[in-house]
Parts: sequence; C-alpha cells; structure tokens
Amino acid sequence: LAIMGSTTTVLLSLLFLFFSTSNFIPLIQSHNYSAISLNNNEGFSISLIHRDSPLSPLYNHSKTPHETRISQLKHSISRMNYLSSLLHTPQKFSTQISYDPDSYLYIASYYIGTPAQKVFGFIDTASDLIWTNSKTSFKSGDSTSFISLPCKDKKYCQKLPSNQRTCKGDDQCTYIVTYADGASTTGVISQDKFQFDVSGDLGPLSFGYANDASSEHFTGMDVNGCLGLSRVPPFSLIAQLKINKFSHCLIKDGSKSSTMRFGSEAVIISEKSTPLVDEPKYYHVQLEGISVGNTKVPVRPRQLGSIYVDTGASYTMLKETAFTPFLKLVKELVPKTAVPSPYDEDLQFCFKATEAEVKVLPKVTFHFTNVDVTFANVVTYMEIEGGIWCLAIIKSSEKDSSVLGNFQMTNLNVGYDLEQNMMSFTSANCEASTAVGGLVQAI
Repeated sequence: LAIMGSTTTVLLSLLFLFFSTSNFIPLIQSHNYSAISLNNNEGFSISLIHRDSPLSPLYNHSKTPHETRISQLKHSISRMNYLSSLLHTPQKFSTQISYDPDSYLYIASYYIGTPAQKVFGFIDTASDLIWTNSKTSFKSGDSTSFISLPCKDKKYCQKLPSNQRTCKGDDQCTYIVTYADGASTTGVISQDKFQFDVSGDLGPLSFGYANDASSEHFTGMDVNGCLGLSRVPPFSLIAQLKINKFSHCLIKDGSKSSTMRFGSEAVIISEKSTPLVDEPKYYHVQLEGISVGNTKVPVRPRQLGSIYVDTGASYTMLKETAFTPFLKLVKELVPKTAVPSPYDEDLQFCFKATEAEVKVLPKVTFHFTNVDVTFANVVTYMEIEGGIWCLAIIKSSEKDSSVLGNFQMTNLNVGYDLEQNMMSFTSANCEASTAVGGLVQAI
C-alpha cells in the first residue's frame, strides 16, 4: 500500500489514532471472543453531533461562522483528492487515512470496555477502520475485557500490509506508518466490547489502539477516534458486525443531535431507491441528470457519471464536465447580480439576497437512476456573511470524480441497503424524525 504524504491534506486524518503507540500494551490473553453480527431482528442507533456544535468536544468558541464555512470548503477539496486516491489504489484494504482538524464533521459518542468508557469518534463512510486514542480517550488498563491481538492473528493482523506490520511471531500486533514528510504513527490492533446509545453490549470489535505519533502535526489533537463505515473487511464497523442496512438523517441545526440507525432500525424507503454502482469499497450511485427549476442541465449522462455519497465531505462537488454547464444554467435562472466571493475563489457564484428571497429561487434536483432528489435552497446556497449567499455546490478538484457532501444531505433520510445493493433518498424533517424515533417525511 502506498502511503500518501502530505500532512496538510485530508491524508493526515483517521490513521493518526489508528496507528499510534508510545507505550506498548502488554498482550492480554484468555478471552475467547466469538464472531458477532446483527440478524434481521436486531438493530441499534448512534447519536451524532456536528463537530462545530457547542455539544462537540472540538467546538472552537473563537471561530467565526464564515471561518468555519471556508475551512469546510477547503476540506471538501482535500477530501475529494483523498477519495480519488482510494479509488485508484489497487489494494483491498486502505490505511491512507489521517487527521485534519477541519475534517469529519459528524461525531458519534459510544462506549468501549468493561466498565464502559465513553469515547467520541468521527463517522466516515469512506474509512475502513475503527480506532481510538489512548492519549485523550479510552484507557486499556481500566478495561477488564481488553485484549491486544497477536502478530500471528490471521483474521486481522495478517491483513495489514507487510511493510506496516512491525511485529513477529507471538508478539502483539504492532505496526508503523510513515509519511513522506517523515511523520509516523505506531499502534496495536486490539479488541474490546462496544456499546452504542441504548443498545446492549454488542460484543468485541477489533480496532486500532493508538498511543504515539512522532510528528508535530499529531500533537494537541483533542479527537478520540473514528467509526469506519466502508464495506471493506476486516476492520470497518459494517464488515465486523455484518451489517446489511443502515441510515442517517442529518440535522442542519448544529445545536441538536442527529441519528444514524443500523440493522432493523435503519430506515430504507424502497420506492425512493437507486442502485449502488458496482464498486465494492464505498458508496456511489449513478447521476443521470441535473435540473434547475424545470430546466434540465444540457449534459449527457456519461458526462455526469457516478457520484460518491460521503459523510466525511462537507459540500457537494461536481466534476468539470457536469459543473460548467450546471453553473451556467444557475446563473441564467437565478435573477440576482453576481458579486465577488468574499473569501474564496472556489465559490464561483455569489449574490446579495435575503433568506426569504433565497427560499423562492429555482430548486436544484439531482436525477439518480429511479429517484429524484430535490435540495432545499438553504443547502444549495449558503450565507457567507451579511446577506451574501454563494452556491454551495462547487467544482470538483478531480477531473473524473463527483461527491455528494453532508451539507446537501441535511434533512434527507439516506438509507444504505447492502443486501439489495441499493440506496434510498427521502426528504425528511430529521429533527422531528429523531424526536419520534421514525421517519417524518418533508411536505
């Protein structure tokens, strides 16, 4: 596996805590854990908070709203570069993940160990890993059910690339990853019990237990870990629990919690479903057309291609062959005089308006195979400052890749049906849905 080198891009994010060790953990034996999975009668949920919410452990009181938006915009661009690199990596298992302080916008709280210790982790549908950080979070010595896996473990340890596995024989499963700038992280593959929200003990999960990092880029980062939600075995939450359905309904108001549901609790609307493109790692669907109001963007389906559905990206990005005609049509149909972007050239169409005026602009619709998704104007455009709004769907930094980001997924119930190889998209009042425990569709 080739390690991506820049610590300034999104390639310095989740792997940080997955691969870290300053004090190696003694190998604990005797626990004989059996495989666990969710059958059709079981399910659980996870509460999600926005990283910039006052509820978040990463909340920055000094950061202004426009600074937050611009940092998220920059992250979206870096994120696209990261996703594109994963798609073109031939290995089945990716560890090209790192820590970027402005990445991964939704954070889950859950519990590890016996007795249970509360931790926070970013959710990421493009990550193959579960990891946690011993420096700021989970303490293995306080858990009677914790074990570190041996190097000879074939199910997990031996799946690591040989150039990253540093252990031998019966030693614990230790490893190291080195970046092009010399930064490195080391860690131990371990197991312990996990619990989410009101669910019971889901049994042991394997995860990276991170203790040490050699680079200044990794110091002072108050983040606890990650829940990897890709389909790639063996480390992701989806693969370990053999989850075949999950869904999320993200709330735009950062002061409230959103919900992600798994197993039988997942909300999948079959009549609002589109096939997953046949790509075994991540989640992307076919984009067949785009409309602004009642007018279709003059672009062929092959120029649109597939689009990633990515909880780790902030804003939707369209590849150039789709974005250029889309932007042209938006400018033609939005009766507002363009003004320069206040802060960033990647925001290519900005104008002055009130929120009431924005709400009645022509709506943008993405036409997927068998289902249309119309976005509310308050997520198609974002207010940068004092009445200046900008189009929040931007041009991709990658020629051949597009991504559907979490800003546009707010107030959408997004369902992942891996058994049927489908995804569903339903307009919803996510705040009300969370309150009643079911789906409240938008009118």
